[in-house]
Amino acid sequence: MAARLPRAAWRPLILREGSQGPQAARRGLEPGPDVWLLLRRNPATAELKGYLAHGPADMAPARLVWLAGLRGPIEQCFRDGQQLFGRGDYEGRSWQGWHRHATLVMLAHCFVVRETLRLKKSTPA
Repeated sequence: MAARLPRAAWRPLILREGSQGPQAARRGLEPGPDVWLLLRRNPATAELKGYLAHGPADMAPARLVWLAGLRGPIEQCFRDGQQLFGRGDYEGRSWQGWHRHATLVMLAHCFVVRETLRLKKSTPA
């Protein structure tokens, strides 16, 4: 499918500023009825990655690229939930018990993130 896209369909983009500098790629988009196929090609290695995204056909490509770029922060959030707040430590058997545990983990995580942001704002630079 990537080979069928015309050269003009591939546009350069900066995914986000990473710890080792900007993460650059080229994007190719092909809208479908309910699903977008977002293709990302690394300009240095020609490595191709694909994402299926559900959204309206008139979604702005920049918004779609931005959303796809959130994968790293979302994975970090899941790691923090497991390592710092015990999301993976529940050993009970009931559906209700697991949901109570998951709710408390998310509440604790939310509290710590909000307090961290609040303290960063109030600390003089």
